[in-house]
Amino acid sequence: MSSVTWKPYVWPNLCRATFEEFQEIEALWGVSLPEDYKKVAAMYQGCTPHPNGITVLDGTTGVGILLTVSTNSTMPEESVQWAYDFLREHIPPGLYPFARNIGSNYFCFDYRQTPRNPRIVFIFPEGEGEDAILFVADNFTRFLDSLKD
Repeated sequence: MSSVTWKPYVWPNLCRATFEEFQEIEALWGVSLPEDYKKVAAMYQGCTPHPNGITVLDGTTGVGILLTVSTNSTMPEESVQWAYDFLREHIPPGLYPFARNIGSNYFCFDYRQTPRNPRIVFIFPEGEGEDAILFVADNFTRFLDSLKD
């Protein structure tokens, strides 16, 4: 993995996610989250990465926050479950958010074609159909490796 550093955003200090919290999300969504994601999110949920730039289509956007897994967040709108509830009627089944950009668009795991190793896609909630879903990386590790200044 690349040398990404993380700065707390939701809480003033790092707040670890528990094994049980990941299990709860996996049960609600009916998926197994990638192990590389769980390792990072367990330590850095609710944090912003540096570097945070990533190429999407022909441009660059910034990864604003790694959404929280914990339900005790002081900012519930920054949680994976809140984002999923917000997006689910606008996106196809099989897409699950894990990060937000510096605006209000989301990076999601795409389980539609690869249920054991989901790809990473970028979602424009205002978009229509597949045109609103842009490929970003083959997996979570490659997503982190793609971050740049």
